[in-house]
Amino acid sequence: MKKISTSLIGCGRIGFILEDDKLRRKPCTHYGGALAAGIKITSACDINPERLIKFKEKTGLPESSCYTNYEELLQKENPQLVIITTWTDSHAAIALASIKAGAKILVLEKPVTYSLKL
Repeated sequence: MKKISTSLIGCGRIGFILEDDKLRRKPCTHYGGALAAGIKITSACDINPERLIKFKEKTGLPESSCYTNYEELLQKENPQLVIITTWTDSHAAIALASIKAGAKILVLEKPVTYSLKL
C-alpha cells in the first residue's frame, strides 16, 4: 500500500479521546477508523496543548509532527489527506485552507458549516 501523509486536525472526543472508552465498540473515533483502514496519522493538531501531548504520548507521533496551529501544520507537513474533527464553526475554514495547501482528500466531521456564507 502506498503511504500518504495524513493529518488529524482535532484530537478531542470524536477525533481521538473516545478510543479509550471501554464501553464503546471500536473503532469509535476518526483516529481509530484511520488505523483500522491502514492509514497512519503522520501529523496532528489541536488547540489544546495538553490534549496534543496526550495524543503524542499515546500514539508515538514525534513532537516535530504535532502542532497547535492548523495553518502551520498545513504549511510544514503538506498533507495529502486531512481529517478534520474540530468544532463545527471551524470546519469550513480548515477545509478550505487544506484544499489551498494541496490536500487531495478531506474527511470532515459534520456539519461542514452552519451557513453557505463564508
